[in-house]
Amino acid sequence: MVARFSSSCNLIVDAGHDTSICIGGQLILQGSIIGDSAFLEWTPHDGLNDPFVLHPTATIDSAITYTLTALGFDTANHNLVVNGNFEQGNTGFYSEQTYVSDLSGMQNEMYPNGTYTLIDNPILVNDTWPNCSRSYWWGRCQYDAHQWYVNY
Repeated sequence: MVARFSSSCNLIVDAGHDTSICIGGQLILQGSIIGDSAFLEWTPHDGLNDPFVLHPTATIDSAITYTLTALGFDTANHNLVVNGNFEQGNTGFYSEQTYVSDLSGMQNEMYPNGTYTLIDNPILVNDTWPNCSRSYWWGRCQYDAHQWYVNY
């Protein structure tokens, strides 16, 4: 097990002891967090009944290492927004929708309902998305920045 922590948040994160278990077995992960955490996540999510609780049940299908990550309150900076501009990618937040990434040469990654992506131009993942209204002198359509797009 691996633990990640940030000393500026006054958190102590412990993923528990390394454990051996037979393939097909189940195990309750024994993570602990000392301090006020605002968010926790076990990764990868494979085999976990809930990756966002401190003691999820893991069903082991193959060799795997789980990592426990916790975000806390930085006492020097009371900003509760983590990755608010999405420039760090698909991290620092939770969504019930399924994340999809842009695959080169495809424009239909977001056709299933219940998906989201973080991208500068949504037309790259859904060719039915309307063209943006902003145009610059070089004639290209320009979206403002990395944004969250959801297909319901």
